[in-house]
Amino acid sequence: MRTGGVLIHEISRALEWMPNIASVVYSPGPRLVPVERKLMKNILPRGVVHRFSPHVHGESSDSYVDSCQRGIHHLIGAIYASQYSGVREFRVEAAEPLRGTEFTIFVFDFPDPQHLEAGRFFFRKLHKLDMNISLQEPGLPHDRGHVPTHPNARALTQLSNFSNLLSESIDLRELSLHLVHWQSSAQGTYGHAIPPGHPIFPLLGLNTKWPKLRSLSLGGIYAAEEQLIRVLTRHKETLEDLDFKLCSLVSGSWANIVDHVLYNSSILKFCLRKVNETVVGDRDFEDLTSEEMEHWQYEGTLKRDLEGVRYFVSLPEFPCTIAANIDRTSPRVRRYIRDGVKSSKKNDFPTSHPKSQDMTISLIYQRRH
Repeated sequence: MRTGGVLIHEISRALEWMPNIASVVYSPGPRLVPVERKLMKNILPRGVVHRFSPHVHGESSDSYVDSCQRGIHHLIGAIYASQYSGVREFRVEAAEPLRGTEFTIFVFDFPDPQHLEAGRFFFRKLHKLDMNISLQEPGLPHDRGHVPTHPNARALTQLSNFSNLLSESIDLRELSLHLVHWQSSAQGTYGHAIPPGHPIFPLLGLNTKWPKLRSLSLGGIYAAEEQLIRVLTRHKETLEDLDFKLCSLVSGSWANIVDHVLYNSSILKFCLRKVNETVVGDRDFEDLTSEEMEHWQYEGTLKRDLEGVRYFVSLPEFPCTIAANIDRTSPRVRRYIRDGVKSSKKNDFPTSHPKSQDMTISLIYQRRH
């Protein structure tokens, strides 16, 4: 059904009868609304192991990737074949530990050039993109502390395809890109995907300018301070909401990022969640003990006083903060917390936006053993 093009044809026909579909969701496991649970509980497999290894079952990696990762190609191919232009949101949910089929960079391993053209058509129409994506090869372990030594030869092509599609999404209003399985060293996080010493940031398509971008959330990404500043500068006129989670600066400081947000932007919501700098004094962050790493991870949020003046704080009662402590931060960040550093800049951006009613297609991939 997949290889003969029947699936694409059937989905294309279905789209003709469902003109209100506006959202596509990749769900790594069962994703049922309450009214469906009773009907579906004996149909969908449960407890499927997420870190399934194809080698254990005698299956080649290519066969495993084809069966587990390329199903999304058929949906996007059908949308392209029917020239359906109504999809405005694409969301990739994070996989639960040891369950489901994780969305990986191998999804962007296109066997045919027309796959890329179909992807461009799909991404070009999006207003909201929310992706939790793994750079790991499907089925291989990603245990914390494991540092790969040989990069996957196809990963650079896969990253290039992803970057190409992201740069096509010029109509985006909201972008959330989180690389899962962050580790305390760049080599441990993505050394299996790109050659040692190569930066990951330029390969992710984040040098694009999205003229209507209002919300940006980045996670699990290693970047230089100047790279992030350039992203903020390009979207100075539109960006309202900014979030960094488990991001690492390979140069520069988070204090400078905070400075830029306060004094050179009109951002209304800003959050740091467990971010760090890769060098602490004369030591590498990856060489610290787990207690020392926690000490040097920063967390905080932007607040506004009654007059609308913005200031940055790091206190445990805010939702984006897990366990922040004033004494654990660097001297410069401590100044923000102690003094409640404020910006004199006020903002007239609206704080909310009307939501449309969307129909959602959930893609559920599970393997039977």
